[in-house]
Amino acid sequence: MATIVDVIFVGTGTSGAVPNISCLTHPDKKCKVCISAMTPEGRKNMKKNTSMIVRYKKNGDSPNARLRTVLIDCGKTFYDSALHIFPKYGIRELDAVVLTHGHADACYGMDGLRQWTLGGAVQKSIDIYLNDETMEVVQRTFPFLVDAKNATGGGDVATFNYKIISPDTPFTIEGLEFMPLPVHHGIYLSTGKPYWCFGFKMNDISYISDTNFIPEETMKRMLSSPNRVFVIDCLRSK
Repeated sequence: MATIVDVIFVGTGTSGAVPNISCLTHPDKKCKVCISAMTPEGRKNMKKNTSMIVRYKKNGDSPNARLRTVLIDCGKTFYDSALHIFPKYGIRELDAVVLTHGHADACYGMDGLRQWTLGGAVQKSIDIYLNDETMEVVQRTFPFLVDAKNATGGGDVATFNYKIISPDTPFTIEGLEFMPLPVHHGIYLSTGKPYWCFGFKMNDISYISDTNFIPEETMKRMLSSPNRVFVIDCLRSK
């Protein structure tokens, strides 16, 4: 068991992030949001790939123990976000990284995690929780992060321990249970079948970062116990 102390949004932007280079270089400068994101007063409009940190105390931890820290998703802009977020909130060690799906905005920042494990700078390794499909993406995209024998150059790569999760089985990280919330995230264009993405319920907090449809069974699972906080990506009425 664990008590969640806080959640920190590492990023709340689109897969391409904001600002968009096409807006910044447009001769007419029509996009006020992207243009303003480059100014001190408009910096709040600078949005990185969607990601969240959960910090909590495991039952039995001493009052002075560090907060357990789990990062959900590690997309293309993760390291840039971490340079701001981690020092600001005094975050150093990661107990785990949980990946919602295998798209670039969710996992293409994994190589940046080498700064945590190289030479044991912060920790010896990081546990990565992901499903089989996302694991296949990681193996294709970052073969050197799965087997260091595939590394080139200086061979400096992150050290990960991969933990495969399933859509119907809760898992526990340092006392905090994560209940998978499988949702649709678009379709496979070749087959028309849904592409699945994971949300997660942690105690009374539900987090769904990238969906266009929530199946009835997933909704029932999420509502099977009270929700104090429900985080979901942007909605659009039809």
